[in-house]
Amino acid sequence: MRRDADRLRREARPWRLLFVVYWLALTLGTHWPGLGLGTKLQPAPDKLIHMLAFGVLTLLLSRTRWMGLPWLAGLAVLLWTGLDELTQGMGVLRRNITYQDMLAGMLGVCLVTVWLWALGPIGGRANRVRLRWRAFIFADLFCRRDGWLAVGAAAGGGGALVGAITWLSASGTRHALTIVFLAATVGAMSAAGAIAGVLYNRHARRLSLQHPCFACGSSCRGVAFDDLGRGRCPVCGGTVHCGQWSHSIDERLSTPKVRSVVIAVVASWITYWIVMEIVSRFGLTRGLVRWFDTLAGDLQLALHLTGMGLIVAMTVRLYRFQLSQSYDGQHVRCRGCHHSLLKTPLTHGRGVCGECGTEFVLVAPDQVTE
Repeated sequence: MRRDADRLRREARPWRLLFVVYWLALTLGTHWPGLGLGTKLQPAPDKLIHMLAFGVLTLLLSRTRWMGLPWLAGLAVLLWTGLDELTQGMGVLRRNITYQDMLAGMLGVCLVTVWLWALGPIGGRANRVRLRWRAFIFADLFCRRDGWLAVGAAAGGGGALVGAITWLSASGTRHALTIVFLAATVGAMSAAGAIAGVLYNRHARRLSLQHPCFACGSSCRGVAFDDLGRGRCPVCGGTVHCGQWSHSIDERLSTPKVRSVVIAVVASWITYWIVMEIVSRFGLTRGLVRWFDTLAGDLQLALHLTGMGLIVAMTVRLYRFQLSQSYDGQHVRCRGCHHSLLKTPLTHGRGVCGECGTEFVLVAPDQVTE
């Protein structure tokens, strides 16, 4: 148990440090006396900045493991968003309290909280072991300085490059700063995600050779497994499964799966705009539409982004649920050719489909991990 607690603290330490530094910087920025962004000719996307800033704060707080559950982190930052805006009304700061800024920040908090739920644990035994393995790889990767440096450099470089290119083509428009901000944000996230994916795959191959215990991180190579594939970590005594490090558990995303996700995301966006068009034509919603028209342009955009983001998050959650069923039932029906595997012999909880050769595992009931 001591080694388990030490590992959890080691994994959370960089996130806690980053959260504290970011929270202090954000609080300083929102309370800097007389701070203004943009000009009359080039207004800054103030509401979008609030949305992104407090959304990132929610993500970082959830990674510190101080709050336990993602929704608790979301609730804490939601309350802080309101308090942060209200305290800007102190006369010495020469700033104004605006409910639109507060609303924008809360939109970011809610959107990130829903996405944390959409990407959270789901499914039965086999799928949760798969997710626990991926979470272990991710956490171990960001316990290392080189992981942070590579992802941070990619985010900064990607955002700067895309932002600069966008500025060259949009600098003459009134909403140039908004367009550049959105483009730079997408560029930074895309570059960081691409580098993180490369580092993740490389780190996964390295860890798969070590067979680490998910509880304490110690190597479980050479551990003896019973007929169901269960074994004990030689250091902490935790239960491990011989298939928890295999490719049948941690399968890479294939082209058909990526295509399915892209189609689902595009369909979600189309659905959102169709729903918005239908709702805007109902008499009962005309007052809401009139209120929406009174909002700042970047807040309107933030609301649209939130609506689309929520729908896509629901779609991703549904897709992950369907994917989890294929992993949880991999010992019943082959995920490659759908051949029945009920009579296929197992060796230490692992087997191979006799029709197509796809490997599968049967995870023991006490192997469920969050």
